Amino acid sequence: MGKRSFTLNPENCIVKFGEADSKCYFDSWSIHHFYYQGFFYIIFHHFLKIKSIKGALLLLVLLTVIHGIEEYFGNTRLLSLEGIFIDYLGPIVNPKIDIRLRGPDNDYLQNSIGDVLSGFIATVLIILYWIHYKRLPYFYMYFIIIIFGLLLSKSYLLYPDNNLRKR
Repeated sequence: MGKRSFTLNPENCIVKFGEADSKCYFDSWSIHHFYYQGFFYIIFHHFLKIKSIKGALLLLVLLTVIHGIEEYFGNTRLLSLEGIFIDYLGPIVNPKIDIRLRGPDNDYLQNSIGDVLSGFIATVLIILYWIHYKRLPYFYMYFIIIIFGLLLSKSYLLYPDNNLRKR
């Protein structure tokens, strides 16, 4: 696979689940982007004690911009928030991981847009919940168990044994 970060995919597909190849706007990794931006939104909303819709929307815009920057760095270099978590926490959680095998995400532009849009949609849904029920959906935080399981199921991609990586 050649370098394709932030280039247009000529196939231009919308959704492709299963084995993620970052060609479409949305793939199985979009679930992670959906979850994490919502996760961080709830944390910041809670600790900043946001009381107004204006404050909630300002936080939405700020997190979406940060997510876009993170997506850019995650696709063009190894220095990204995602990479820091993988490099420092990955080997603790799964000692088989070899962080030297990690490279840039190498997503097409469409997939990067879809990843940021996934996080944006999650945050909008959380804000709508907050407006309607007058409280944050803290139950959302429990989904970290599912997301953690999904990440562990993909950790073999960073195993030194090439046979395991070809699954």
